[in-house]
Amino acid sequence: GQMPASLVKELSLNRANAVKEAVVRKFNLSPNQFAAEGVGWDRPADAGDPMNHGKNRRVEVRVFAAERQ
Repeated sequence: GQMPASLVKELSLNRANAVKEAVVRKFNLSPNQFAAEGVGWDRPADAGDPMNHGKNRRVEVRVFAAERQ
């Protein structure tokens, strides 16, 4: 069967938060410097192959330059 979209979104957010927490702990960073977002089925890695679940269970990390104070 297919999982409800709300559960997929929740799982996606939990996965993103777990990665965020691991990075914060490992590198002793402030959690306020990061945002975690779960996108569920909204942005598939490979839209041409919806059955490629492995690619869709990913976490993307984007790093931006710090703003000058």
